[in-house]
Amino acid sequence: MSVKQLKQLKPAQYRYTDNKKGETNRLSMGIMAQDIEKIWPYETYSILRKDKNDYYEVDYRQLIAPMIKAIQELTEEVEKLKAEKQWLTYKPTYFLICYLLAMMAYL
Repeated sequence: MSVKQLKQLKPAQYRYTDNKKGETNRLSMGIMAQDIEKIWPYETYSILRKDKNDYYEVDYRQLIAPMIKAIQELTEEVEKLKAEKQWLTYKPTYFLICYLLAMMAYL
């Protein structure tokens, strides 16, 4: 479960051809089951189900955990970048102080 896996999913718009599955006159939005199957195989994960015609159906509730994990990873990366930015902001001042202290030591 990670950002890398979620990035592989491609949101899609589609129209149902069977009105028993969904509205056929309006667009639906989702993730293609075939893309999910590449990441989380049907034989291993319960995110996909098969209907009576052997078509995949996506259990979108199962995407909550990977999305939470991705948010945690992204939050960690943002915190690292903030710390790096702060260091870069103070870095010139730090080196200037070190330089001045070194120069004063030679006086």
